[in-house]
Parts: sequence; structure tokens; C-alpha cells
Amino acid sequence: MQVRADMRSLPLRDSTVDVAFYGASLHYALVADAIGEAARVLRAGGLVIAVDSPMYGDRRQQALAQARSAAYYAEAGFPELADHYHPIDVADLRAALAARGFALLRLEAGRTARRWWQGVGRPERSFLLAKLDHGYS
Repeated sequence: MQVRADMRSLPLRDSTVDVAFYGASLHYALVADAIGEAARVLRAGGLVIAVDSPMYGDRRQQALAQARSAAYYAEAGFPELADHYHPIDVADLRAALAARGFALLRLEAGRTARRWWQGVGRPERSFLLAKLDHGYS
């Protein structure tokens, strides 16, 4: 089954999903909210996979990304959409995963992501793979 919904409030029962996949979208909600909701719907052993959501190791890079996003949406004629962009802080992501019982299996962001993706002949993308160690409680 495939579900398309607000990642902060999924129309799914607790502990019923095997994989939560975020394709170029995890940065459109506060990371703690999205990870918390994924933890609720995933079964024990379920996976969170996120590809191509901007992740940054420092506040300066996040601020620059936020400014780029605001300029992009303003130029496109929809400046209000910039309010929905949340550049992901890698430390906040790690904390949200740990707080919800996820084991981090792989996280590629920043320079590490650039090297990893170049090694497989692709443009730079972020990548997250985490496994829920226990069920929702």
C-alpha cells in the first residue's frame, strides 16, 4: 500500500508500516515531528529512508539554504512556500532518531554525501537509513 499524506499526521494505525520513505521531502516538516510520526506508524524493525533532503552540519549552512529557498520561492511567485522549508540540522536529526528508538544505519550529508554519491557516479544527494529498534509506545 502506498500512502501520500502529511508526514506529521499520517492516516495510519500504530505499528503497521514496514518502511517510511521520504523522497526530497523530509525538509518540509520539522524533523522531530516527521521522525516521531514515522516511529508511531512503523513496526519494530521498520526502516526510515530519506533521499535528497538537504542536511547541514552547521547553522551557517542552514541559514544560507533557507535564504536560497526563500529567493527561489519568491522568484517563482510563491514566497509563502518558504515558510514550509526546514533545512535539516544533522545533530537534530540524530537526536530525533535516538529519542524515538531508531538505530542509525547510514547517514550521508555534506562532504560525506558528496564523496559517497560521486563514488556511485551520481550528483550529490543526502541519504538516511535508520531502523526502528522497538515498537511504538
